[in-house]
Amino acid sequence: MGLAVKRIYRFLVRMIIGMALIFFLNQVFDNVGLDLSVGYNAVSMAASGTLGVPGVLLLYGIVACRLL
Repeated sequence: MGLAVKRIYRFLVRMIIGMALIFFLNQVFDNVGLDLSVGYNAVSMAASGTLGVPGVLLLYGIVACRLL
């Protein structure tokens, strides 16, 4: 398998895991009553695909800053 194919595969895997984590965390925060929800869009997909779980946490950190 070529290097480009491996990178695309890793990006897609991180993106799918990141979007699943965003879905799960949105549900948890909604049940707790916190107004922390990250949308499902191209920016969140790119952040979670490029950075992985730290990218997802970064998105939630940005949303949490609006509560301050």
